Amino acid sequence: MASNEIIVWHIRRGEQILTIDQYIDPPLISTAGEDNQYLVAFFSGSNIMRTWQIGQECKLVKEFAIVSGRSIHKDESICVSQRSNGNKVLYAFRSDNHAFVSDATTGHRVSLSG
Repeated sequence: MASNEIIVWHIRRGEQILTIDQYIDPPLISTAGEDNQYLVAFFSGSNIMRTWQIGQECKLVKEFAIVSGRSIHKDESICVSQRSNGNKVLYAFRSDNHAFVSDATTGHRVSLSG
């Protein structure tokens, strides 16, 4: 069974700096930004992407709906790249034949492949 809790640790200090546990759907996690300063979570049951800035102050930067335009998706229907290119995050719906790239900080869809 998948967990819906995200725990972020500061590795050098050995302490927990953020816990995200208020969402029902299990997340798929990626990072973005030149220094991986953004934690990006895709929640497949609700088709929501949320981005937190991780640093001195951990805060939610952006939350937006992701849609494929094809069909209604259920749990575990999103695939997410583990690596990003700057603020751009690659993701796809399992039932589609193309992927999407969105800016993690603005939510704008950057490109579409197909």
